[in-house]
Amino acid sequence: ANPYFVILLTFCFFVVPPSIGGADVPPNIAGSEMPSEVSVLLGESIQLVCDSNGVPAPVMHWLKDGKRVASDELQRIRQAKIMQTLQSLLIGDTGKYTCVASNDAGDISKHFSLKVLGKC
Repeated sequence: ANPYFVILLTFCFFVVPPSIGGADVPPNIAGSEMPSEVSVLLGESIQLVCDSNGVPAPVMHWLKDGKRVASDELQRIRQAKIMQTLQSLLIGDTGKYTCVASNDAGDISKHFSLKVLGKC
């Protein structure tokens, strides 16, 4: 008889993504730490991009000078989850635009300073 025996222990480690483990992850916006300053000519168009992630997926909304922006009936302003498109810019479109991403774990924002320049 063999007086020696072997005990084989197997350890398994699993990395569980937050969405499976039930933990919420606060939203993150690429470049949110740096404001963007943009100048555009009168009558031109621009897209303000705000790409976010988090768990659960963040809800996005846009503000102009601190007030919520709604898509207007002429569709001159179009909002999508990650961008806001402003078409046929007017001098009155100049201002501070903010995208806000919110979920159960928190919120974060990114600021854009838009200046519409008159044509010479």
